[in-house]
Amino acid sequence: MLFSVALHGVLGLMALPPLSAADLRADAQIIVTGAVVSEFDRVVSIGQDNTASNRELILVVRVDTLEKGTGLRVGQHVYIHAWEAARRPSGWVGDGGHRNLPSEGKTARFYLRQSADGRLSLLSPNGSELIDSHVPKSSR
Repeated sequence: MLFSVALHGVLGLMALPPLSAADLRADAQIIVTGAVVSEFDRVVSIGQDNTASNRELILVVRVDTLEKGTGLRVGQHVYIHAWEAARRPSGWVGDGGHRNLPSEGKTARFYLRQSADGRLSLLSPNGSELIDSHVPKSSR
């Protein structure tokens, strides 16, 4: 019994596992690469007693390539919705939101779902990956 409690306690502390490369590609309706032009965020209280909050983000991305999906075009600016856990009560366990979000000026690949109203949301928890947009100079 003690082993079971210990094991479940450890498992409960683990966050949502990252999606594999194959799962990202299969689950995404749209895949684009592009540079983050700007970012907007706000902290929103959640829960019945407002003891927790999420940081909701909108990444404005200039599309460089469209690798999967339709309806977007190269050069277009799109709004990608994401979130991160901002504040949690003591002892809380669960999903912490999106990880390793690219900052303004960075280029990344974005794995997206599109809602019926057209809203683009990043797959969770690892729906973006940085792309090295420069080639290092060789040292001779």
